[in-house]
Amino acid sequence: MVYDWGIPLDGTNYPPGTNYPYNGGYSFNSPLPGPAQNPLNVAATMNQFTGVVTFTSYTPGAFVTVTKVTAYKCNIKVAEIYREIQIALLNNCIITQPPVSPTIVYNTPPDVQDLLGNPLNAIIDTVYAGDTVDITLVAFDFEALPATAGGGPQSLSLSATGSQFGTNFTNASAGCPFPPCATLTPPLIDSVPPITNLFFPLTLQTRFFWITDCNHLPKNLGCVTLSSTYNFVLKVYDNFCPSPAVNFNTLTIVVLAPPPVQPARMKCADVLANGNVQLTFMPPIDTGEADTNQFFKAFYVYRSTTGTGGPYTLLDSLKGFKITNYDTVITYFDGTANGNAGAVSYYVTIRSGCDLEPRSVSDTISTMFLQVSQVGLDASLTWNPLMTPLPPSSTRKYYIWREQPPAGSANWVLIDSTTSTTYLDPVFVCADSINYRIHVVDTSTANCVSRSNIDGALLQSAVPNITSPSFRSTEVLANGDVALCWVGSLDTAQYFSQYSVYHSLVRNGPYVKIGNVSVYSTNAYTHVGANANNQINYYYLTLTAGCDATNLQESTTIPSDTLASMLLSLNNGTVGFADLNWNPLRRPLPATSTGTYIINRRVPPGAWAVIGNTIDTTYRDTIVLCDTLIQYRVDIGDASACFSKSSVDEDQFTSGGDIIDNPSIRCLAVQANGDVQISWVAPADPNNFFAAAQIYHASTPAGPYVLVGTVNNYATTTWLHVGANANAGVQYYYMKSLSGCDGITSDGSTSDTLASMLLSVSNATLGFADLTWNAMHTPSLASAAGPYRVMRRSTGIGAYVQIGTTANLTFRDTITTCNVPLEYRIELDDNAPCTSISSADNDVFTYLGNIIGNPTLRCVSVNANGSILLTWENPGPVSFADFNEYEIWRDNGTGFALLDSVSNSAINTFTDNTANGNSQSYAYYLVTQSGCTGQEDNGLNGNILNSIYLTTAGVIGQANLSWLPFLLHYLLQR
Repeated sequence: MVYDWGIPLDGTNYPPGTNYPYNGGYSFNSPLPGPAQNPLNVAATMNQFTGVVTFTSYTPGAFVTVTKVTAYKCNIKVAEIYREIQIALLNNCIITQPPVSPTIVYNTPPDVQDLLGNPLNAIIDTVYAGDTVDITLVAFDFEALPATAGGGPQSLSLSATGSQFGTNFTNASAGCPFPPCATLTPPLIDSVPPITNLFFPLTLQTRFFWITDCNHLPKNLGCVTLSSTYNFVLKVYDNFCPSPAVNFNTLTIVVLAPPPVQPARMKCADVLANGNVQLTFMPPIDTGEADTNQFFKAFYVYRSTTGTGGPYTLLDSLKGFKITNYDTVITYFDGTANGNAGAVSYYVTIRSGCDLEPRSVSDTISTMFLQVSQVGLDASLTWNPLMTPLPPSSTRKYYIWREQPPAGSANWVLIDSTTSTTYLDPVFVCADSINYRIHVVDTSTANCVSRSNIDGALLQSAVPNITSPSFRSTEVLANGDVALCWVGSLDTAQYFSQYSVYHSLVRNGPYVKIGNVSVYSTNAYTHVGANANNQINYYYLTLTAGCDATNLQESTTIPSDTLASMLLSLNNGTVGFADLNWNPLRRPLPATSTGTYIINRRVPPGAWAVIGNTIDTTYRDTIVLCDTLIQYRVDIGDASACFSKSSVDEDQFTSGGDIIDNPSIRCLAVQANGDVQISWVAPADPNNFFAAAQIYHASTPAGPYVLVGTVNNYATTTWLHVGANANAGVQYYYMKSLSGCDGITSDGSTSDTLASMLLSVSNATLGFADLTWNAMHTPSLASAAGPYRVMRRSTGIGAYVQIGTTANLTFRDTITTCNVPLEYRIELDDNAPCTSISSADNDVFTYLGNIIGNPTLRCVSVNANGSILLTWENPGPVSFADFNEYEIWRDNGTGFALLDSVSNSAINTFTDNTANGNSQSYAYYLVTQSGCTGQEDNGLNGNILNSIYLTTAGVIGQANLSWLPFLLHYLLQR
């Protein structure tokens, strides 16, 4: 159907069919107001597929529109329908009218949106068949009815059209041409005759729900192709009078066929021992197509036993998969195949979506059918390819595996790889069946292996290929017997007869057969009574076997290598050494040997220990033990895991023993009584040869040094020198180690010489304690690089407290206390760890103390009786600590002399009762005595004030006054 504008007919004229004329600015295809009437107008347009008319008009009036709907069938017009629709656009259709409110609000269509608040009017969506369309429509209109209609809130109503709606808008199974049908929940539409509009106050909400499927795809009905585009119109309008506002919402859903799922990826076809086949494949490669996997339905496995060309028959289907991971590994077990009888080929198809397209087909994979035969001197292997070419996720090689003879040993080894489907393996057995198998390895996430069937053939060398045993070792046992070890020939047990063992006491023979070994897998023999602890024995081996499969003729091989038992001889003639000599296993050594003799030593009853190795047949071992029985043995290894071992020899050995270093003397700690605690680090003594540590002492650096102590315990690292008198003078020490087997040997040197630290403290400088001491060692020991710690306490009382550090040999301590007895000592740490301590020294120390300034003399007042009252202002120091007295000095005309003193710093007056201020003037000043001695002044006198001596003379009519001393200003009173 096609929608278009139609021309209205004037029914008043006959014959009918006359076109009805339009006013200027209007026409049949522009019947509603447009920009020509108002620039704000949007001209009406019609969707030719849905018939929906959209426009915006600010121009009121009544307008006639005609919609022409033309129906086509097989591209031939079969019907044409005209519908005349009159549209009235009202002006000033207001919600509230004066005098209720001066504001004019015009009625607007209801707002329609989804649950996320997005507006809905025209939605076009494309979905795949099987997708679900689920949209919730929410409409609201909070405008009011006009006052003439009673006011109050508006109500909303919903109507819906669309061919795919189900019965009563609620039935998803019936009522539409192609179920499933679309539904509305709740429908909100009156579907029971007589049909009436249902109105809901303020808001309404409904859910549009439609499950699409393959039934909604385009269909061919004869020459007609039905479209898969479906239109649903939801009309929401209010009950405003005189004209409701309407909101049309069109949902256009286009249903497409799901894209076909891509082919599966074939990875491995593995033939099991019973001929069954295990397939390994993976889902298709992720093409990035959205929602592809939700359309997967099933895998179909096809099989052919007549080659890759087929015919193929459906073997099985695999359903129920939810392929959400393209790395999913899928395995299928074919229990009816027989991959041991021939190649079996497979491919996999996929049904997906609506199954409208041809199903995707995987690559063809075949089990590898291996056939083995002898061609000339080679085993000829042929097989069919797994895939052509091999999968890109494989190593792109065929790996050749061979079962070591005899057949059925299950000892498989990888012998080669090839990119071909044929291989020649040289025959290496006399006559035996050998099996082969072909592998292809996949390195993708599938991590699988394709294996061919197992096939073999009776293979035979063209000529007898009997080789001698490979003789590898001789082991001398504790009782002198000799154990022999060899590697058998490549001939198989089917034609083996025996190994023969030959012996001689002379390398060049004659040799005598001493035994046979008739079990092929036995590669060892013990020569009982060989007396190999006292003599050298020589051996070789032969093998007797038949290689001719027809005549079974037995042949004996030529002798193997000749090996000798190793006889070890010791010599202890040199003190401190053991000299070892032995005969070679063979000269030259067998090519399979390690080429190195291993020297073993044991001090009974201890365990054997490896002490060295050599390529010669002599060895000198350094002896560090004293008069000890030591055993030796020589071994040599072979690539076969066989070991040759010599006879064991023993003897008494001794050495001078280890002469260890001298102790490392580190610390000298002077005790309170003058004794000295000596600390050291013991020297390395890995072999326990320590005998004693000797301590030597002198009172001068040049000596003589006298042995004053011996420590016999290696773990003891301190010793106290009693009576050292280190408080009176510097004491000197060094040490020696005694070690070796005799326990009295030293290395001829001495340790470092250390001097005890003698501390001297001086109080000669007021306010300071000056400390000096001697160095323990020059230069300083690397382990005691400093700094020195200066320690102090009240003399003889309590613990020492650190007051400072220094890298020098002097230190000045500032004294801030009066007449305090202090004791000092010096400490120096060493990383041994230990601490050196100096002698202690003490004295009484003081400083000047708190010197207080002089008072300021303010008034000198003569009392009536002639005594004089002094008033002063006390000094203002931070502290009156160490205050003693204020001295009062007076000059009575013969010079200043100390008059008296005041011992209370709070007093600021003094009365001079010895003065007669009525007869003369006196001068005064004050001096403060303070400090640690109490008689320290600040070096200055206080200010001087004089008493005033007044005299008068009578003259008629006046009194003449004169006084001394003369000042600038006086206050006269009468």
